[in-house]
Amino acid sequence: EASMGTIMDKIRFLKAQRMFDKALALVNDVLDQDPNIPEALYLKAHVLWEGFKNPWGAECCFKRVLELTEDGEQVHCWASSCLSRIYSKVSQ
Repeated sequence: EASMGTIMDKIRFLKAQRMFDKALALVNDVLDQDPNIPEALYLKAHVLWEGFKNPWGAECCFKRVLELTEDGEQVHCWASSCLSRIYSKVSQ
């Protein structure tokens, strides 16, 4: 059984290789087992945004990250800044 960190690394690797279908399938597997993992939701958002040009799907994931985390947490800050980037792109 691979550790969560190893799976996250694999998802990041797939995303970096632009293998978005595989990255999405793997991150969905993780979230099927536990839908409340902020890091997985954050990665899924990026896969949807970069790989599938789906800012609204990404927005849902980023918002969920914000609900699950505290202001000071790194992933919270990342998700927050990504959301503002989505909003500025979409409103142009």
